[in-house]
Amino acid sequence: MVTKRGFNTRIIVVFVVLSLMVQLFSSMSAHAAPNVSIDLSNNVKVSLFDAQLAATENGQVASFTLKIDNKSNSSLNLLDYWARIKGTEGKKYITKLVTSDVKKPTVPANNSTYLTFYAQVDKSATISTLSIDFLKWDFSRPNYESVVGNLKPGNNGTITLGQTQNSRLNQNLLGISLKKYTMYEDSKYAYVNMELNITNSSSLLLKLDDLQYQVTTNSKQILSGTAGYKDLSLKAFETKPVTVGVAIPRDKWDNNMTLQVLGSEGGESNILLPLANIVLTKLKSTAALPVNKPNTLNINGNSLTIEAGESTVSELEGKTEMTSTVTIVNNEPNAITLPSLSFYVKTKEGLLYPLQIEKTEDVTFLPKMKQELKLIGQIPNKQVLGTSQLVYFLKNEETNIKSFLGNFAIKLSNGDQEENTSNASKEKIYNGLKIEQLSIQRTPNNLNDLIVAEFKVTNTSKVAKPILNIEGNFVLDKVQLKENSKIKSLDSTLVLAPGQSYRFIAFTTIPYTQVVKNYGFKMTEVTADSKKNSIHTFSVDNIYNARLLAENEEYQIETVGKRGSVKFLNSSLYESSSTNLVYAELEYVNNEQRANAVTSLNGYLRNKKGDIIDLKFESYEHPILPSDQLIMATYATLPRNFSMEGLEIFFGEAVTVAEGITAAVSPVYTDNVKLTAEPKNNFVSIPIQQYQLSIRDIGAYIMSSDSFAADTIELQFEYDLLLNEGAPNYTTDHTILVEFDDMSNPRFKFSQEFKLGELESKDDNLVLGKGLDKTFRYKNNSIGSKQFGTFQLNIYDVYKGHKKLIARRTLDMGTINK
Repeated sequence: MVTKRGFNTRIIVVFVVLSLMVQLFSSMSAHAAPNVSIDLSNNVKVSLFDAQLAATENGQVASFTLKIDNKSNSSLNLLDYWARIKGTEGKKYITKLVTSDVKKPTVPANNSTYLTFYAQVDKSATISTLSIDFLKWDFSRPNYESVVGNLKPGNNGTITLGQTQNSRLNQNLLGISLKKYTMYEDSKYAYVNMELNITNSSSLLLKLDDLQYQVTTNSKQILSGTAGYKDLSLKAFETKPVTVGVAIPRDKWDNNMTLQVLGSEGGESNILLPLANIVLTKLKSTAALPVNKPNTLNINGNSLTIEAGESTVSELEGKTEMTSTVTIVNNEPNAITLPSLSFYVKTKEGLLYPLQIEKTEDVTFLPKMKQELKLIGQIPNKQVLGTSQLVYFLKNEETNIKSFLGNFAIKLSNGDQEENTSNASKEKIYNGLKIEQLSIQRTPNNLNDLIVAEFKVTNTSKVAKPILNIEGNFVLDKVQLKENSKIKSLDSTLVLAPGQSYRFIAFTTIPYTQVVKNYGFKMTEVTADSKKNSIHTFSVDNIYNARLLAENEEYQIETVGKRGSVKFLNSSLYESSSTNLVYAELEYVNNEQRANAVTSLNGYLRNKKGDIIDLKFESYEHPILPSDQLIMATYATLPRNFSMEGLEIFFGEAVTVAEGITAAVSPVYTDNVKLTAEPKNNFVSIPIQQYQLSIRDIGAYIMSSDSFAADTIELQFEYDLLLNEGAPNYTTDHTILVEFDDMSNPRFKFSQEFKLGELESKDDNLVLGKGLDKTFRYKNNSIGSKQFGTFQLNIYDVYKGHKKLIARRTLDMGTINK
């Protein structure tokens, strides 16, 4: 029987146990699940709407968006509250409120609002280690604040394919999800194109140009993404698909990269705040769609369906040309113009050969109508198509960056199927040596043509071998030339070790009018006792002037002691009153293991008619370090009536074969010679070689040189001239020309030329720096009799007395034009 005292004792024990259990479960609950909301008072609640983290150059930025629900009958004064982002072990970060929320005084009765706080946090921080304290100002406390509550994210802040992240940018609520992606790879990069769905969940217009994109790796490396749209907005509660492209270097690839969507905060700091983190798990290359299988994609907010047709191949004068078609359907209710699409043949090695679109001017796609585009371009040979694809990109005209969109299989029409063809004998095993004919070219050399055959000799035996003493004769249309050809070794090799190789060339000159169909070279070894041993007659079915260079391919210089790589970057046309100048830039990399002089190049320019003009390559007197880069300039000055149709640029390693005769060894050529480009319509970050030039606060004023008659125009502007980070050296310097043109009659036109990057400021130069002023004047006694309203300011890139328009703006006289 239990006594009353014993009963009371047991009640006390049970109560204590229950209290401990409640505390224990409360403690467990606090660790197991984060606080999702804080009660400020009756019917007023603060909850965590979103928390995101994004990498920056200096660390990371964290953003926390709080939702305050005021269901009471009185307004809530926000001036009484603040918030602070915290890290591990209670570390406090300097926390700021986004500009659009700073002036919010209250939360009205029976209403709600959002507040977004952000802070720069440690590089090691993760969403799971961060939280936010909601504070109330309390002047009775030593630090004038009391913690009302703490909110901690309930997840790791990431989503995956198909999931949606709800976020907030300034006054807009938005939803972001990754719908699908396409990807292809080459030896250096993986090119990923991602299609996102973005929803504007607010009643205000959302400008998508305020968004930026980046991909981060596990090691927090940042790769910039390129949006496939421009000037695109979302109306209230509208959803649109958008594309984002990124090129990921192979050495930065990992299996857990993240696409980060960022938005501009909009204040003076213009900081980018994280809106979504989308984990890109186990990306893989996209299989090519078969011919006539449509693919639907979105470009600049417009839905298009594209499919590829069959292709044909033709061969003429040693060149192989492919013709293909693509059909595009505009799925929108309104007509749209042709976007900046680029098409290529991509080989299995990842080399890209451009296909040009015929008649791209003013191509308009009507709603729901099919329109066919014809694609034409050169390829190395017909055989590569068996393992190649047709790939297409969207090009950003401002940044010149291409984003991968998709890929199709290549199918030749029935009458043009791939054939198994092979050249005549091109190699021979001779006394333990493998002799290969690498190339044979016929290249122009003043009034003669130079026939050059290049050979490679490899020691396939297990003992060292001496270098062969070679002589020989070219065989033209099965007729052997009487005169021995000249032989020149390309490598400084005395003895050939097992597995080692060396190269040499044989060459001769013939009249450029000589017609030849078949070429060969009869090779002989001259022994130590002057005996002549026949080695082999090497021959080819078709001679070629040079090998076609892919757009993303580097020309390799293999000569020992001169090894390097050369990549064709760009070309452009400069003009003067009497001649034109074709200019091209090549990226040279030193592949030797020590500092070395730049290997000389030789080349020429040829048009569709076959007219040839030699190229001049700017020299560089200084050695460059291993793996260092140099931008080489080459140019050709042309008569004004020289045809620009079908231009091709040929170049190769320069070898002096005789006095006054220079040959290009293993030459290559590119037909990707583009001479025209639209000038910028603004003066922000104008690219000129290794610099970025910005011009603003432009004013043109009428003045008097004698304080009596108006006879002078003074042009003033402020400029920034910045050196690109990591910019390589150039073999030549350009200048710029700033030109005033009032575009009326009688016409007043004057200009001033400036050097770039000088150390000391002078009248004729622009120095490195920001916020610098420049003024120059033009005097003409007729100025006072003319009415000025607007004028055009032109910026030209100037090279060797020729100029190219790169930017222009129409401005107002007598005022400051921002």
